[in-house]
Amino acid sequence: VLCISACMQVPLYVYSSISRSSHNYQNSLSRIVQFLNHEGRPKADDHKNKGQEDLAVSAKQSMFFWPNKSSIDHNFYLGCMTDTINFDIRRGHLVGVSGTTKSGKSSVLSAMVGWMPRHGQTGYMHVYGEVIFCGRQPQLLAGSIKQNVLFGLPLDHNMYTKAVTCSGLVRFLQMLPMGDETVIGKSTSVALDETFASCIALARAVYKDADVYIFDEILERLDDQTRDLVWHSCILGQLKAKTVVVSLSLSSPYLAHCNSFLLVSASKQGLDTFSSVEALA
Repeated sequence: VLCISACMQVPLYVYSSISRSSHNYQNSLSRIVQFLNHEGRPKADDHKNKGQEDLAVSAKQSMFFWPNKSSIDHNFYLGCMTDTINFDIRRGHLVGVSGTTKSGKSSVLSAMVGWMPRHGQTGYMHVYGEVIFCGRQPQLLAGSIKQNVLFGLPLDHNMYTKAVTCSGLVRFLQMLPMGDETVIGKSTSVALDETFASCIALARAVYKDADVYIFDEILERLDDQTRDLVWHSCILGQLKAKTVVVSLSLSSPYLAHCNSFLLVSASKQGLDTFSSVEALA
């Protein structure tokens, strides 16, 4: 009996190991199938080529809705994001998107990049040039910090240095023994707080060197020291020649630096003056 028991130990161990692996494989395959079957995000109306006059973003007579994905009737919508949108953003301008809580700031930014479907055939939302969206939840890959910044692009040492510097990432890299070669991800022991993760996302956005940058509440995820550095070194510095659209609170001191303001309220969405923003605050 003891001999048989000893002989069975290895097969039983292998069987249990295979059983656990099969369960993990099944879960992984289920997630892959779910991802592949997921409905793709709607495309933006048009990401036009450079040189379309001096406009970076233009919206005319547009109305957007968030569809109710749980509804069987695909013609049913949760409700209109806002009234008809009309605005033009000039190329190279810094535009602050501001408004009261839950006024629809994030929805307006989502509409700009085509993540929110437009209702009807009238009007349009055009973005001219390459767009980078940087949101409140940075999407990071399992890999080194450098790989997350490059995001598949070839390494340009000069541009890479500028990106990690103006994004406030250098301070965090100096605390890591392996610097930007440090591997991050769920399987690693490196803890990423909100500021650290957002700095990586900002560095990636800057390194991409796009035409239009849309920042949705990412400044709110930064600590005070990093937020001020990013505003002056990144938004007012490295990206000063770019078109930047950034959501800001009504009380933000950075609103005074903007060329114009997209004031979002229940009754209107349009470019406004700083005095109007101050009055609403």
